[in-house]
Amino acid sequence: MKRILIALARVVAGLCVQLGGMYLAVLISFDLDGSGPDWLWLVGLGFLGLAGMVAGWIAGRYLMVPALILFVLVWTELCEYDQLVYMTPSEALDAYLGDMIFMALCCAVLAGGIALGYRDARRTWPGLSARAPGRVGTGSA
Repeated sequence: MKRILIALARVVAGLCVQLGGMYLAVLISFDLDGSGPDWLWLVGLGFLGLAGMVAGWIAGRYLMVPALILFVLVWTELCEYDQLVYMTPSEALDAYLGDMIFMALCCAVLAGGIALGYRDARRTWPGLSARAPGRVGTGSA
């Protein structure tokens, strides 16, 4: 029971870090008025990968599926809002396909960051790595 509570606390902390990274990535990479440089999306990917690495370092492998589900839900809502406000229906399909390709790239960066963070955490603190529960001290009966 204690391991489950600790794992849940680690996942919640990792998701909080991930939400902060997603917020920074969206703030930096979306240039709605078109006056910024074209390379801002790379900086957003960098923030997303760094946030994934820190979140994976905190939460471990339990974070992968919830973080990707949360990212996809937030991303699709943001894309729908952007298309409803700023685009006509004829432009929306092309932009939506481009957004889905970028979302797949972001998911790959996020998953890679979480995996790197988890691997680094296992090397740094081998006792904190998530293990399957098993019997300790089996003796002959």
